[in-house]
Amino acid sequence: MEVWISDNASTDETEQVATLFGAQFPNLHYTRNAENIGTDRNVMHVAGLGRGKFLILHGDDDFFNEGTILPLLNVLHRQSDCSVVHVNVFHTDNNVVRCEGVRDFLRITSNRAVFMSACMLRRSDWE
Repeated sequence: MEVWISDNASTDETEQVATLFGAQFPNLHYTRNAENIGTDRNVMHVAGLGRGKFLILHGDDDFFNEGTILPLLNVLHRQSDCSVVHVNVFHTDNNVVRCEGVRDFLRITSNRAVFMSACMLRRSDWE
């Protein structure tokens, strides 16, 4: 697993915090844009930096609840043939539902499909 932080020319202490944690965790990487390039371009930029099989995009206000990373990685491992793995953040029943195609996916996820941090994408399909 690797973590990429793309600092979109923020004016806070993102660089100092990322550097501090990057020294402790070699799989944490930091890059900074010289100027704010907008959300969409920044997402596209950072998505191209990682090399993992799956891509999870998180905004600066997104988070994982305690104890969710390992089960999520387990699902990604067991469902690695899927293009999209969506986490239903409104239910904690841990059920895995497989969909066939976009219509089926949207029928099940509804408007929750737009939560960027709830969708893990297979990198090869993203690219």
